[in-house]
Amino acid sequence: LSEETYPLVSIYQLAQSIIDEAECRPSLLSPFIIVDVNDYSYYEKERIIGAYHYNRALLARNYFETSYLSKAKREGKKVVVYGEGADRVSSTLFQRGFDAVLLRGNTVAFKEVFPSGLVSTSLLSFDVASLRSVLEELRRKKGAKGKLLLSTMSTRSRSVDRVERGRQRGRDLSAKRPWIPPGSVS
Repeated sequence: LSEETYPLVSIYQLAQSIIDEAECRPSLLSPFIIVDVNDYSYYEKERIIGAYHYNRALLARNYFETSYLSKAKREGKKVVVYGEGADRVSSTLFQRGFDAVLLRGNTVAFKEVFPSGLVSTSLLSFDVASLRSVLEELRRKKGAKGKLLLSTMSTRSRSVDRVERGRQRGRDLSAKRPWIPPGSVS
């Protein structure tokens, strides 16, 4: 069997897509639904807001589609899958004709990055302002690191060039000397 590949998406890309969709702008994922494939008890404790639960065991059946999966397929929506076993579910859905996307990570990691506005059991909609605030802060930090990285990279590049030129000169000099076997007298 040839392994078909399906797209991967990060939590940052999902958050940006949520913001874009809320502001009626085109996004990487839109339109999309989110599907949690964790055990139901874990899904009940915490999940991405608005995520549907999907029992992984359904994939073994001939009829594996739920109403929301059928609707997503009919409407051409992407199915963003996360949770334990999400890679297998994404792969299977992709092979069966769905526009499946694997969301890397889990709710614990998602909450570390986005403490509010993304993962909950009580909220009915995303806190777009909170998501936007976190993404903007991350971009500011990344921008500062990027500028520092660029300045240090140019310095490092000059140092590496100097070392390489020295090595090259050494090779050139040794290439001009005849080889004398060890223990022989010249």
